[in-house]
Amino acid sequence: MAAAEAYVAANRDLLGLTQRGAAALEVVTVAPMGEGAAVLFRQRFGGLEAGRDGLLAVGVRDGAVWHVSSSLARDAGRPAAATLSADEAAEIAAADAGVD
Repeated sequence: MAAAEAYVAANRDLLGLTQRGAAALEVVTVAPMGEGAAVLFRQRFGGLEAGRDGLLAVGVRDGAVWHVSSSLARDAGRPAAATLSADEAAEIAAADAGVD
């Protein structure tokens, strides 16, 4: 896991992460695979976990990174406050879907 964390720290620009964004990555799992392991990180946006995106998988073996796959967003800051009420959002969604 140390190699994966070092890779993130050394490649923040490549990954599109600020220092705060890199520090906010959480380790979801370290999965042994053959002679190495896959380290899966997930972004958080404020108090929200990223869904299917916002993931970084780093394949490591013998202390070296062999593979990286990412669906990270560039900014891991807190989402902006809602500007619509839940009822207003439901009305707009219904209108967009053509539902009364």
